[in-house]
Order: sequence, then structure tokens, then C-alpha cells
Amino acid sequence: MSLKQKEEITIWAFKDGKKGHEKQINALISELSQFKQLKVYEFNSWEVHSSKPDIIIGAGNNTHKHMLLAKKEHPTAKTIVLMKPSMRPTQWFDVGYSSRYG
Repeated sequence: MSLKQKEEITIWAFKDGKKGHEKQINALISELSQFKQLKVYEFNSWEVHSSKPDIIIGAGNNTHKHMLLAKKEHPTAKTIVLMKPSMRPTQWFDVGYSSRYG
């Protein structure tokens, strides 16, 4: 079932404790919530969880490896990385968004 067809989308948000990164994640989740019902789980690192993510979000270099481990466990989930990914190749992520400062 595609994300468009789902009534509720499960999001795993990987956070690194940095205020700016968490603001970006929260802003994206807020925007997505205008279109779909969301169930959001927040993580600081990769851990086994009983839910199955539809979308995996992270911001900051410390979240990238955890996002990719989650993606490996749940290959149908889409990954959205905020900020410029430190990991190469960036093709490992489904969507990358990097804002321009100044």
C-alpha cells in the first residue's frame, strides 16, 4: 500500500539532541501532519522496535548510521535526511534536504 493510500503514517524520527536539528525534524513532521494522521516515534539511536516505519527522518551526522540501519531492517520505509548527509553515497537516502544559510 502506498503512503497516499494509508490513513495513518508511522514515522521514526532519529534525533541527536541538537536544538537546530530537532527543530527541523519537528517542522517537517508538523507539515506532514497537515496531510495525514501520523504516529511518531523518537529515537536517539537504532533500536529494535515493534512498530514498522513508513518514513525514517533524521538530521545531523550522528543520526545517519542509525537511519540506514533502520532502513536495512525495514527496506520499504522511505528515508528523509535533513541537512547535508556526511555519508557517501548520498543515494543511500531516498530524500535529502539541505537548507541554505545566509
